[in-house]
Amino acid sequence: MIESLLHDPHFQHVQDHIIEETGLAFYKTRPELLADRCIKYMAQHNISNSKMLLEKLQTHTAARDTLIAELTVGETYFFRQTEFFEALKTIIFPELIARKQQQKTLRIWSAGCATGPEAYSISIMLKQNFGIQLTGWTINIMGTDINKKHLEQAHQATYNAWALRDLDPQIERTCFDRHQNTFRLKPAYREHVTFQYHNLVRDPMPSLLQGLSNFDLILCRNVMIYFSPQTINQIVNGFYKSLSH
Repeated sequence: MIESLLHDPHFQHVQDHIIEETGLAFYKTRPELLADRCIKYMAQHNISNSKMLLEKLQTHTAARDTLIAELTVGETYFFRQTEFFEALKTIIFPELIARKQQQKTLRIWSAGCATGPEAYSISIMLKQNFGIQLTGWTINIMGTDINKKHLEQAHQATYNAWALRDLDPQIERTCFDRHQNTFRLKPAYREHVTFQYHNLVRDPMPSLLQGLSNFDLILCRNVMIYFSPQTINQIVNGFYKSLSH
């Protein structure tokens, strides 16, 4: 079926539409992966050919979002890459806190946050390592993603053991409530974290309407590897404009 779909004259338009909407240029060189996911989606939604699929994606936002949920990668976990968080703890945050002593505000954006572990890891780090220094500060950690299904889980702040696989056992006991095989982050570590939909390719940056501006730190990891060089330049320029200067 994959070969049949790849040779369907309208599949190229489906591919172009998806890449244009998401920036996932990865699928330009791996059309068979895109076809495989499209076939599964079409079977679930009683769509018989790529022309019908294209029409549905172009006219139904919910249909597009559902397919995007199947195409985007949600693999992430708490405190992913120890050296990254060590650099934040020993270099980046001390410098930011010293710089913002007068304003006493800290705005952080986790772009392409998937199900939220990066944003919540930042919250845990700030509270456990800089809690006293940040007393009385206004802290805002914003997580955004294109996958609405992932954002729903981020809002719930509930994870399985796999998402906590590299977590210090002491942090697990201190920061999470365990319910059988799931772990929910305690309210104290969720209070400064919010999540919302944002498309890095299509939506404006900065955006006062979406509250995406004047950030002190923007994190975007393991996202742009899927984008074309042109899209990467566009996004990096948007990030620069969204920083506090």
